[in-house]
Amino acid sequence: MTGGQGRPGPAETDRPEDATPPQAAKRPSRRKRWKKQARRALRFVLLAPLLLPLGYLPRRLARRLGAAYGHLARISLPKEVRRAETHLAVAFPDAPPKDRARLLRETFVSIGLLAVDFLRIGRGRGASLLDGLVVEGLEHLEATERSGRGTLLVTAHFGNWELLAVYLARRSRKLHVLYHPFEERRLERFVRKVRDRAGIRSVSADRPAPALRALRQGELVGVLVDRIPHGGVRCEFFGKECRTAEGAARLGLRTGALVLCAALWEDDSARYRARFWPPMELAELPKLPKGEEGTGSSEVERLCRQFTSWTEELVRMAPERWPWFYDRWKVRPSR
Repeated sequence: MTGGQGRPGPAETDRPEDATPPQAAKRPSRRKRWKKQARRALRFVLLAPLLLPLGYLPRRLARRLGAAYGHLARISLPKEVRRAETHLAVAFPDAPPKDRARLLRETFVSIGLLAVDFLRIGRGRGASLLDGLVVEGLEHLEATERSGRGTLLVTAHFGNWELLAVYLARRSRKLHVLYHPFEERRLERFVRKVRDRAGIRSVSADRPAPALRALRQGELVGVLVDRIPHGGVRCEFFGKECRTAEGAARLGLRTGALVLCAALWEDDSARYRARFWPPMELAELPKLPKGEEGTGSSEVERLCRQFTSWTEELVRMAPERWPWFYDRWKVRPSR
């Protein structure tokens, strides 16, 4: 449940032994940084008047406009469309082109609908979005609540992760979410304000001490495990190499917290559905097979690969709810 693609937290900067040696990252010139910041600011100024009213309109009308904005984004963002087409071909190489084209259209519409409901959360209407919510595996969430132990809630950029946080914040335990700040400051302030209003406590991934305390006090900490890190653990996502940040794995192992994978998405009937998987007891992680102890693998790496495999399982379940223009396979050098 992290926001943005900021710097990795302190727990994520250790490079695994088998990782590719880091290359010196070239720092952009001051002029390029200024131009990039100016483009972000201009984009925010242009989009805000179009999007913000969606939080005030009747939901049915707002959803129609959100879907239209999604189609408009697909038409006006050729670079993102090409990237999504490439990623869909990697993930579903045997799918007919017409099926991949349909998934592409549905992806952009889904993003438009997500924007609508995020804005409604910002207007204090998050609870109404949960009316009729179908929850699968509720017993797994309740088991972690009864345990009295801290729980690391693992999710991904799939479905409506912000509404999942709203649902969890309304339960008995305090919810904290690790986030990476957006580089556009006005957008960062807006997102923080929305989360604060929903009772979600934001914790910077750069300063994870509050998250550590929360887990040790038996509270709930949410984290998105599919962000693109600097460095990270080598994993495979849809058969292609990617990197997975180590922070969530290290946080869970350091505190002995239970790990609970969860997701919330809109199904084919336009109804929200949440699912909780059985909690993982990190102390009971399977041991390495005999003879592999010295291969450079570690509990952190195996847990990262487990998170990545789970994310792929999630995406395959409802691929139209995944932002295919998001470059999950991008490799950034260690800092």
